[in-house]
Order: sequence, then C-alpha cells, then structure tokens
Amino acid sequence: MNLKNLSSADLKQIGQLLKERAALVGGVEKIDRQLQSYQGVLEPQVGTPTKAAPRKRRKLKQTVAALLQKAGKGGATVKDIARRLKVDPNRIYTWFYSTGNRMGEIKKVGEARYAWVG
Repeated sequence: MNLKNLSSADLKQIGQLLKERAALVGGVEKIDRQLQSYQGVLEPQVGTPTKAAPRKRRKLKQTVAALLQKAGKGGATVKDIARRLKVDPNRIYTWFYSTGNRMGEIKKVGEARYAWVG
C-alpha cells in the first residue's frame, strides 16, 4: 500500500491499531515484571554453580579418558561416547571442544572421532 493512497479512514485505523498495540505491550511488560518476582522460585538461577558440578565434570573427564583408552588407536566417535554415557552428543562435542582440547593425551583422529594418544 502506498502512503499517497491512504485515506483518512486508513489513517484513523492505523492510529487505533497503534494504540491497541501500545496497550498490549504495556500489559506484557506488567506480566513480565510480575513473573520476575517469582524468578528464583520458578527456575534455577543461571550461572549459579552447585557443589556437585566440579565432581560431575571430573567424573566425565575420567570416564571419557577411560573410554578412549579402551578404544585404542582408532579412537571413538562422539556419538558412541554419548550413547555409552547416556548423554546428549552435544554435551560431548562441547566437552571435547573445551576440556578435551586442553588435554595433550587426546587427539582428534577423524571427523567427530577422538583417540587417546598419551
């Protein structure tokens, strides 16, 4: 629709729609503020470490290392490791990208395949 072709009725309708939209946005903002007051109750605080987190990470490191040592020179795929540990493969990809890269004993030997060389 071209601005030159707008009638006064169209402009009036646009004005009404903008007022309704502003009212709805204000209502959503009010609801958001109310929900934020319950944030600690409804959902865990993001980024708040628990005491168990370092132990879980350490256990994952030990378990992945053991699986790779058993796999030998051919290594193991991320999907195989994830299946054996019953975790999401994305968690294992992330682990190799961060922790695994810092370990000199682990090397990437193929696409999504890692081996213990230490």
